[in-house]
Parts: sequence; C-alpha cells; structure tokens
Amino acid sequence: MKRLALLFVAWASLMTLSVQAQWVEAYNNIGGFYGFHFTDTLNGWFSHLGADKIIHTSDGGFTFQVQRVTAGAYNMYDVYMEDSQVGWCAGGNLGSGPGFIHRTTNGGATWVRKTHPASQSIWGQIEQVGSSIWFIGAIDHLLIMKTLIMALPGN
Repeated sequence: MKRLALLFVAWASLMTLSVQAQWVEAYNNIGGFYGFHFTDTLNGWFSHLGADKIIHTSDGGFTFQVQRVTAGAYNMYDVYMEDSQVGWCAGGNLGSGPGFIHRTTNGGATWVRKTHPASQSIWGQIEQVGSSIWFIGAIDHLLIMKTLIMALPGN
C-alpha cells in the first residue's frame, strides 16, 4: 500500500510539473493589453492600454516589435487585421472627445488616423462582418458604426 501511495505521489508530482510547463510568458511591459488579433499562427497584433502603440509578433510570439500609432496618452482597445498587411486599431482618449480609429496597409509599419462622424466615442471592439468593418464603442451611450464597403488599401 505504501508503495502504491508513493507511486501516486510521484505521478501527481510529474503531472503538476507538466501542467505548469505548458504556460510560458511571451511578452511583458508596463501597461496593459486589451485586444489582439492573429491572421495566422505567426502574425499577431496586440492593442496596448495607456500608450500610443500596437505590439506585433511575426514569429508566433518569440519576438515582438512595437508599432507606433498616433502620439499621445490614450487607450488602444482593439486591433483587427483583415490580412497580414491591412488592418484597423481603435480606442479613445483619456477624457471626452472623439475616439481614435487608425488604419494600416503595410502590416502596421505606419498607422493613419481616420476621421469619423462620432464626436463622443471610445471605440472598444472591431470586427469584420461580410464586406464591412464594424466598430463598437461608448462614452455616455452605446455607439455602433460600420464602413459601408470594405475600404480599399490607402483609404
């Protein structure tokens, strides 16, 4: 019986080690992350709270590159990539005013701020539905906005 108990403890110890070994920290920085999107197993983009940047990996999370967006103190809540080159990121400033929507056509090497009709907004989620890109947000009421057609590169 003692031998069986010892075998069980040894087995449980090995299982605990193997379960803990499945987690690995991929990236660590000051601030927080809110949204992310992968276009394949290698390319992923992460929105960064409290900073003007998107974090990108092109090797499945072994290394990360910082992509600057529009300079300033605001929260970047979501990022959505249509493919490895074309995508959107959105968020809101730390006070009131229009939220930020940015677009890239070169994988995030540059992000261009887009104008939109919502004067009071903080954009929290981006999703593609059919040929439209949808933006969900709020400030003192719920906002839903979508592109009428899929934007062409450069638009």
